[in-house]
Amino acid sequence: MALAGFRVAFVNYPGSLGFGQDFVDALAPELGILEVNATLATKHYLNTLSLASGTKRKCVYTGGSHGGWIGSHLTSKYPEEFDACVMRNPVVDLPSMLSATDIPDW
Repeated sequence: MALAGFRVAFVNYPGSLGFGQDFVDALAPELGILEVNATLATKHYLNTLSLASGTKRKCVYTGGSHGGWIGSHLTSKYPEEFDACVMRNPVVDLPSMLSATDIPDW
């Protein structure tokens, strides 16, 4: 996507690995808030780069599994922020996933 001219960001939102256990543990009590806000803040930062270059760019969100779930939150709470959204296997209906998931803890 970057080679095609898209600006690409992989958000290391709270709950992700890389910044220690406290960063991982921070997500559970604020699930649906911290990671959604971090992703939206990243999008807003990318917008400032586009404005600085004088170009209006379209924004497409894509994510799978929990990233798809984040996409469902973003596009339902902030539909004006995104031109399109691609959600791959989003975690949005746990009862229907019961017999198909590869995560048996659910």
